Amino acid sequence: MRNYRITTNTVLFLSVMFLPWWVTTGVALVALFLIDRFYEVVIFGVLIDILYGAEVSKLFDFTWAFTAFFAVLLIVISYIRKRVLL
Repeated sequence: MRNYRITTNTVLFLSVMFLPWWVTTGVALVALFLIDRFYEVVIFGVLIDILYGAEVSKLFDFTWAFTAFFAVLLIVISYIRKRVLL
C-alpha cells in the first residue's frame, strides 16, 4: 500500500509540473477515490496555486482556487467513501 501511495504522489507531482490543469484534476480525483485519506491532494493544490495561480476576479480576487477545490473534493469524496462504499 505504501508503494502505491508513493507512486500516486509521483504521478500527481509530474502531472502538476508537466500536464494541463484539467489532467491534474482528473488524476487527483482518481487518486482520491482509490486511496483512503489522501490528504496530500491539498498540498498539490497549494503547489498548483503557487506555480500557476492567478487571481480570479469573479471570486473576489481569491488566489487559492485549486487549494479550496481540492480540499472540498477531499471532504466530499471522503464522505462518499464512508457512506456509500464503506
